[in-house]
Amino acid sequence: MGVVLAAGKGTRMRPFSEQWPKPVLPVLGKPLVAYQLEMMAALGIQRVVVVIGHLGHEVVRVLGDGSRYGLSIRYVEQEETLGIAHAVSRLEGHVDQPFFLFLGDIFFVTENLGVMLDRFRKGKLGGVLACKREPNLEAIKRNFVVLTDAQGCTSCPASRAASASA
Repeated sequence: MGVVLAAGKGTRMRPFSEQWPKPVLPVLGKPLVAYQLEMMAALGIQRVVVVIGHLGHEVVRVLGDGSRYGLSIRYVEQEETLGIAHAVSRLEGHVDQPFFLFLGDIFFVTENLGVMLDRFRKGKLGGVLACKREPNLEAIKRNFVVLTDAQGCTSCPASRAASASA
């Protein structure tokens, strides 16, 4: 199952976001969120929940029922824009299994999301987070950062034990 958060106001994109939500703004001739939907379909995901809010009717109009992407889309509304955690909380009662979570206003390129899916399934993990390695320290300072240990985990059992004994 897949989930796309597409409820934000896109304030940094004004004036464009006053008429269109960021996830449906065109990138190379198709809506930004279409790339994510296509990635999910390529992984064999068939059902997607899209959380909508600001101008949600435009997201629904552009994506429809998802059939053009080989998916079935259901919409859940986030009435108030209270952040990512609140948007995810709106999924309660709609999602009852592990899911891929995409931020609908982020464009990214990946070589193989299937590796994440395999790692999740084989490792019996609670979650897997995709990150980009960034060698430019200044770019890291300007953006979000995720710190990992030598195994590439943010909180592997060995690192938890080491930090608990320290």
